[in-house]
Amino acid sequence: MTQVKAVLFDMDGLMFDTECLASDFWKQAGAEAGVAISEEFLIYSRGSRSQEMERLFCRCHGEHMDFKGIRRRKRELLIHYLDTHEIPVKPGLYTLLEWLKKHHYKIWLTTSTESSRALRYVESAGVKDYFDGFVCGDMVEHAKPDPEIFLRAAGAAGVSPSECVVLEDSFNGIRAAIDGGFIPVMVPDLMQPTQELLLKLAAKPETLEGVIDFLERRI
Repeated sequence: MTQVKAVLFDMDGLMFDTECLASDFWKQAGAEAGVAISEEFLIYSRGSRSQEMERLFCRCHGEHMDFKGIRRRKRELLIHYLDTHEIPVKPGLYTLLEWLKKHHYKIWLTTSTESSRALRYVESAGVKDYFDGFVCGDMVEHAKPDPEIFLRAAGAAGVSPSECVVLEDSFNGIRAAIDGGFIPVMVPDLMQPTQELLLKLAAKPETLEGVIDFLERRI
């Protein structure tokens, strides 16, 4: 069994309980524009960048709908909320980060969120200093489910994909980890893995603390 040397963290929906907020604000922004945002769009757009979101949005709601305007309004609502409330941290995050540091794992943030907002969130939650590095959505050409973001982090960390656990909550993130040859671990947030994905996962802990049990079995 290959030794795990690094753990790559997604952010929204994994570290922070923001995906449910984003879904609510997508629906609010859509309603303001007269669009009923579909569950299909909400599920399959998670972990994607703007271009991929727009293609899916047009397929679900029609090309005549104002995707950019609705997305801009959603972002305004979400950012205002997060600027006026504490960032909602997922259970077990601090415990897991402390354990990883104690056991000398390399820890990287690999999020589709742009770097300015991602850094603001990790600083607000008091976890920035746990991370050895960051690869964000505006630092790569291809978004998940392309594995570029994970490959970039692994290369910078000096480890191979087979030595990296990827922690994800989204279908796109898990598919990217699998396609890149990483060790895929899904901590479900708003959706459970499909049967197809479940068979390809290395583990599916229900909380971030459960990741410790998985890693201890590999030591």
